[in-house]
Order: sequence, then structure tokens, then C-alpha cells
Amino acid sequence: MGVRFRWLGYVCFEFVLPSGKVLVVDPYIDYSPPAPIQCSEVTGADYIALTHGHYDHITDIGSLLQKFHSKVLCSREIAEPLSRVFNIDLGDLIRVSAGDRIDFSDLHIEVKRGQHINLLPPMRQAYAKLLGKGADFSLTFKEILKEIEKALNRVQKPETAAMLEKLDLAGVTGGEQLNFLFQTEENL
Repeated sequence: MGVRFRWLGYVCFEFVLPSGKVLVVDPYIDYSPPAPIQCSEVTGADYIALTHGHYDHITDIGSLLQKFHSKVLCSREIAEPLSRVFNIDLGDLIRVSAGDRIDFSDLHIEVKRGQHINLLPPMRQAYAKLLGKGADFSLTFKEILKEIEKALNRVQKPETAAMLEKLDLAGVTGGEQLNFLFQTEENL
């Protein structure tokens, strides 16, 4: 049997391993406008891997962990704040850094260093295009995003705003950017 995968929204993917266990990467489903399903429709999450701690990669970790009692891999920097926001026992989080290797009976994981792109320059360009003026350099990424959303008549859902506030208050930041190399027992 091979590996099956499907897109769950934004950068969230589900991989069904030959063992039948399920790996979910960067769970952003219920809060993701383009997501084709809701968390309640996810049928498994034995493993969850978080590439970093931005909201659009982690917001549904609590729902999936509660439902599936998943093994969660995340950077050491975001583990404690995540545990506070989502009421997760720190023991349920496998804290990793680039260079680590984790071995389960059906899945081998090599943690690699990743690099997040700087979104500020393209956001400034989008701001200028939409609003017909350059963004003041004192504006933060979030302020620019808010102005762009206003210009596009996009209103953030109250539950999304509440989640972002909760993450900010807990100090959930991007943390170390990680990439993962996943390999099944069958070398897939």
C-alpha cells in the first residue's frame, strides 16, 4: 500500500500511511476560509507536525489533539505557549530542533532547518496597489494586513480574532522554522 494524501486547507495536509495511521501537517482547518472540510470531518491524526508557530499553521491543534490524542511534533520555542493556549499537557508534545531524528514503528522523521520568507515586502506592494499609496514604514505587518482586509471588505470572523488574541497573549510566535522529512517503513 502506498501513501495517500489530501489537502485540508491552506498549507494543511493529511497523509495516510501504509500502516493506516494518519499524519497531519500544520493544522489550520476550521479557521481557514478555503478549507474544504471542518475538523469534525477529519478521520484521524495519529501524528501532527508543526513547521512553526504562526496561527495559520497551528489553530486546530487543540481540536485534533483532543479528538485523536495525537503525538505532536513542534519546535521547543513554541511548546510551552501552545500548551497554555490549547490546554495541552507538555508531555504530549514532542519538542524538536533541526538535526533531530524521531522514530516510530511506522514512521521515521528527520527534522531539518527551514526558513520562512519575509512577507512584509509583498504586503507593502499589495497595500500600495490596493490603496494607491505606499505603506508608512512605521506600520507593522498586522497593521498592513488589517488595512488590506478593510480595502477588500474582508471582515475577520470574531472567533478568528479571538484566537489570534489568545495566541498573542500566550506569546506564541513563529519559533524555529522546521522542515520534516517523513519516511515510512516501506521507504516511502
